[in-house]
Amino acid sequence: MEEARGPDEFAELLALLEQAGAAWALGPEATRWQWRCAANLPDGPGRIEAWVRGAAALEPFMQVYQAWALAKREHFDQAQAAAAQALAHPAELSLFERRLAYRTLARSRLMLGAGGWEKAAQEALRDLGGVSRGLTLLDLGAALSHRGREAQAMRLFSEALPLLERVPEHLDWGLNNMAMVCLRLGRLTEADTFFGRASRLKTPFARRALCGQAAARRALGEWARAASLYERAADLARTAEDEDDLRQALRGLGHTWRLAGQVPRALEPLQSAAVAVAADRQAGVSWVNVDLAAAYVNWPQRDADLDVAQIGDLLSRTGPLGQEDQGRATLVRAEVLRRTGQPDAACALLRTLPREPLWMREEAHAFADLFALLPEAERPPPLPRCAQLVVALRVMGVPDVRLGGRPLPLAPAPLVALCALVEAGGRLTTETLMDVLRPGGDSARTERQKGQRVSAVMRQLRSALGWEASVVSRGGAYHLDDTVRWTSDVLHALQRGERIEAYCTGIHLPWAAAREQQLILGGSDDWLDH
Repeated sequence: MEEARGPDEFAELLALLEQAGAAWALGPEATRWQWRCAANLPDGPGRIEAWVRGAAALEPFMQVYQAWALAKREHFDQAQAAAAQALAHPAELSLFERRLAYRTLARSRLMLGAGGWEKAAQEALRDLGGVSRGLTLLDLGAALSHRGREAQAMRLFSEALPLLERVPEHLDWGLNNMAMVCLRLGRLTEADTFFGRASRLKTPFARRALCGQAAARRALGEWARAASLYERAADLARTAEDEDDLRQALRGLGHTWRLAGQVPRALEPLQSAAVAVAADRQAGVSWVNVDLAAAYVNWPQRDADLDVAQIGDLLSRTGPLGQEDQGRATLVRAEVLRRTGQPDAACALLRTLPREPLWMREEAHAFADLFALLPEAERPPPLPRCAQLVVALRVMGVPDVRLGGRPLPLAPAPLVALCALVEAGGRLTTETLMDVLRPGGDSARTERQKGQRVSAVMRQLRSALGWEASVVSRGGAYHLDDTVRWTSDVLHALQRGERIEAYCTGIHLPWAAAREQQLILGGSDDWLDH
């Protein structure tokens, strides 16, 4: 029990306990082990609730796990009471159980805004180390974040991460918590980084981490990069047959295209998201209908053609909504009022909504005419977006590539390929790229092998840039996405007639060395396709 790490090991241990219990009377201690195993499983709250209902009487240790399960279900009043009842009998609890009870008590009090959580947290953390300490810190940090105490939460998350390195399933939870704090604070680059780390852990949470990373890129206005991540998340969810994650990914994809102003492109993924979960299909109700209503009210059409009845029908079939989606429904109603000639009523609805949350700042771009009804001082702060995505290469020396102003790490071969494509104006034939990407040494390669290397490097480049259309193969050549502005300090220097003294320093590929000599000597660009 003490050595088990992660849901898979606890599930295996619980199965062994149940098999043994069917053959022998294991005694009361085995029951404690079973409940502790269950508390480490994704379906643990449901298991424990069923055991509580089936128990003739609740021992104090059972009340501990009951409190934990109630807190997981966000029934914090009941969780606080169950934890306090258990702690009234400390001699009947193991050290682990006492700590879990205090941890649950502290979190519940924090979530309820009640006092006394600090003392409970101190007891939960007393002499605690390793993964257990990390999980306790995450629990308390999540509650602090919920109460808006983000700086304290980030301190606890940062302390927790090194303790969770051995358990990817827990580490991704910590990274996600840190990313969500950054997202709420509008620190989009940090959010992108934390979500990216979580997505690379290859746990079931990777699908949600990809969606979180996509949300950060969407807020930056990097529409294609965000959509690519949502598509990856949807593919993973289909493979795992996870309806909830599929709905989340498809909704994010449609939401992205709507915010990008590509409303017709948004409808198909949103309609698929609304019926992705069996319960939604059967009930004809889905919270995604809020997004469909927003898409229809954003549809490019004359005000006279607005289908108010259809939008109202969608808003009537959302089911219970979270705070953000309630706000989005209010925005849709306000936009309907504006477009039906009732600007004062639209303004009144807008003024009931908060200005600062990230989702409102995004919607202010999508509903620009609606928010123009408000004085500028009452509008949400604009997001830091550029009209056009810029990929900038600084390669006169040690290479530095920036995408949207942020560093873009590239391996040597994709870097050289990108340099060549940008310097060639965004298009190179496969044959020319075979020469650009020729490795060092005298090893002979067939034309097929050369072509395969080009194809592999282009996949690496496309993956690093973050969207499928960044580099496309068409007509025997590779083309850079012409909706992006690709810049290079080499091109600027050549245009100004300035001397170039170094190129791609540290990149040891024959073409890069030859190109450096050519640029230093001021030679011609005879390597280009003509």
